Amino acid sequence: MRHLRILLATFAFALVAGASQAKAQSPGPSNNGDDFMPPKMIAGKPYRITPGKDPGTFDIKWGDQSMVWKPKPYMEDKYKTMGPAYYAQWIQPGLPPPWDVPLDQRSSLTGAELMNRCYAQNEYAPYAKNYWDSLTIKIYRPDGSVRGQTDMLEAYSDMTMKKGFEYISSDDEDKVLRKYIWTYVSPDEVKGEGGVTTTFIDPSLDPQDTLYLPSVRKVRRLAGAVSSQYFPGLINRYEDVSHTQALPDLNYKVVGFELFNPDPSKPQYKPDYLPDVKRVDGAGDVAVIIEITPKPGVSWWYAKRLYKCGLQEMNYVYDDAYDDSGKLIRSTEKAMMSGSQLHTGTPDGPPPPDWYQSWGMMSVQDYDTGFTSDAYVTDGGFNADLPRAIFTDNTLYREPKTLNELLR
Repeated sequence: MRHLRILLATFAFALVAGASQAKAQSPGPSNNGDDFMPPKMIAGKPYRITPGKDPGTFDIKWGDQSMVWKPKPYMEDKYKTMGPAYYAQWIQPGLPPPWDVPLDQRSSLTGAELMNRCYAQNEYAPYAKNYWDSLTIKIYRPDGSVRGQTDMLEAYSDMTMKKGFEYISSDDEDKVLRKYIWTYVSPDEVKGEGGVTTTFIDPSLDPQDTLYLPSVRKVRRLAGAVSSQYFPGLINRYEDVSHTQALPDLNYKVVGFELFNPDPSKPQYKPDYLPDVKRVDGAGDVAVIIEITPKPGVSWWYAKRLYKCGLQEMNYVYDDAYDDSGKLIRSTEKAMMSGSQLHTGTPDGPPPPDWYQSWGMMSVQDYDTGFTSDAYVTDGGFNADLPRAIFTDNTLYREPKTLNELLR
């Protein structure tokens, strides 16, 4: 335990240093050593972290559930050293959404509230003016061979804290909640294709999307709700990419909690799987389980989805989707990247505080088709000096080919 306290004290010092580097970015939390001690209770049950039998491991106990946390090559350095104690930075007071709710109240949030925080706010980063990244998507055939690789650029802005208001008109300030833009930069057959998602404050409204086709140089509005449809060229759905809030066609219900112990047979949790994509996998946090089902009369690509979110980091970490016969049809693993892996202002700018988060990496296994995919951030950051009109057709017509072209 003394070793764990030393690690936590070291980590607290590092966070103070990181916060001072990015002081102007966002009102930061109070940073003192006590803020970073692991919680003693989560979701009404005792929670404890102690050094494990083997070097670098930790024994985690929550209520009557327990696990051994082990370091893996793909883990970010601080996380790999500290283990699940690393998550305590997201329960300190003074943090913005999605972490502004105290830990002892997070387990009482509704399923829809948790969805909005663990996925939508976590991904769109309302504490920053904007988030942006380049990413790679690889799709694999059932035999494991690579079917194709797509490279993509994207940018996000969230109006919850009014930081993104410069990207929308004053007339839209009481209507628009989030903006998202994406464009493909390779391969040649999809280069230049892109679109914009607009999410509204009114939760009864579906997100609205456009699609730009470079072959005809036209932007068209997609008719109706497309949340359950495949995102262009991927095995992910719009629901996985930009429609990440609680959707009006779905019900969200909290059905339980568990000590999250990733299944090592799943691709993303294998120790040597994409080790250069440094990430934080949520192991050892207590996850809330949200059951997502279509509302009566709604046709959706699944009948039930069990979605898991870590209560400390408030990050979506895993889900399983089932058809109406109860058959498992898809699994998804998702690991975040902390601020240590990202940048401020430009793709070569300094890192923001560690408590900033990016969606990081997502791996999908589609059991009906046998196809699988990995998507992961290759470069990303916050608070760029974006054009005010970035989330418009003008950006799509420009067909940016690099992050610097997207951000200017």
